[in-house]
Amino acid sequence: MAVTASRPDRNVQGFVELTRERLLPVAGPDIAARVKARAVTADLLSSLPCIAYDESLPLIREFFQEVFGTTTEMQAVAVAPDLRLLLEMTKAGAGWTVLPDYLCADAVKAGRLVVLPTPGEIPENMIYLAWNKPSLRHPRVVYVRDYLLASAKRNL
Repeated sequence: MAVTASRPDRNVQGFVELTRERLLPVAGPDIAARVKARAVTADLLSSLPCIAYDESLPLIREFFQEVFGTTTEMQAVAVAPDLRLLLEMTKAGAGWTVLPDYLCADAVKAGRLVVLPTPGEIPENMIYLAWNKPSLRHPRVVYVRDYLLASAKRNL
């Protein structure tokens, strides 16, 4: 079983949608102050230091496509293959990034991060629970799957 933001292959895996996460452009207060009272555009964000999960800018790339209808050629000033590290680097003022709402909500509420205002709808990622189809022959796997699904429904 896996919890994933990538849509599973229907031919190989069974899966259900668990929830959605909103992808928020966030920055520390110092960087957010630099964009205050300015329209947040693709060009403006490209001119600011960004930090990313990896060099292909996964969440940032999707954000640019959804919000601005364009791609970006910018390079991250730092990469970290852990969203929690991106959160900490962003709070420390290293740059701006795009994070799932559940991960940065407390920091935004505490004023340690600021959501950058952008035009249009905030993009969302679907989160899936996936399993190999043959594994459902095992009652333990069915039990765990059903337990996780029931827990997810209670928390929505």
